[in-house]
Amino acid sequence: VRGLMCNRRDTPVFIKKFQKELLNNFDNENELQKIFNNYMQKLKDNKVPLHELAIKKRISKSPEDFRTNTLNSIIAKQIKNIHPGENILYVVTDDKSPVPEERAKLVEFADYFDKEYYLKLMKKAFIEIDNNYMK
Repeated sequence: VRGLMCNRRDTPVFIKKFQKELLNNFDNENELQKIFNNYMQKLKDNKVPLHELAIKKRISKSPEDFRTNTLNSIIAKQIKNIHPGENILYVVTDDKSPVPEERAKLVEFADYFDKEYYLKLMKKAFIEIDNNYMK
């Protein structure tokens, strides 16, 4: 199905699995709520491997050319010798941190994740199914 998060390259595997499970059960509203609660509990209990929360992005320019502190630019600046066109995998660690370097880490250096950020992604994935397929 076009336009859904589960089809985007940059959506974390955990969110893709969640949304695909929702799609497979979209005709059963009770089951959708159980699925949501199950995945939410996994997040809250830290039962999700960090590599399943990794966001994949392609760097569009050299790190020194970034003007703002987007998650992509923060990660690009943490990597030596990265060039435009290369992919990065990172985990959002503290999306609201005033210190840009604490907002995201390369997946291999992350040891925690921002539960609220990933819960928002889950809610967005749920709403996409609920708004489009629950009529």
